[in-house]
Amino acid sequence: MSSTRSNKRRQDGLPADWNPSRARDVVRHYDAQTEDDSIAEMRAAFERSSGVLMRIPQKLAPLVKKLVDKHIRERVDRRAKSTKPKRRRAA
Repeated sequence: MSSTRSNKRRQDGLPADWNPSRARDVVRHYDAQTEDDSIAEMRAAFERSSGVLMRIPQKLAPLVKKLVDKHIRERVDRRAKSTKPKRRRAA
């Protein structure tokens, strides 16, 4: 996937980088999945996650989202600064 990927949806409702064939394949996969397979897939995804699920009042959700976004931006900024080449002082 491209880092410049668009979040826009096409007129057919699919994400920009999807096509009808891909959508049908995904639907077929999940339609054929047993309940046990589905549960195992969800558990595996949850165990790989480094996030936390938390119940908060709905009206606080926008504030929490802003805080998370700010944290992510700051983290990206710190990484960008740490990967810049250091300037050497002229002797």
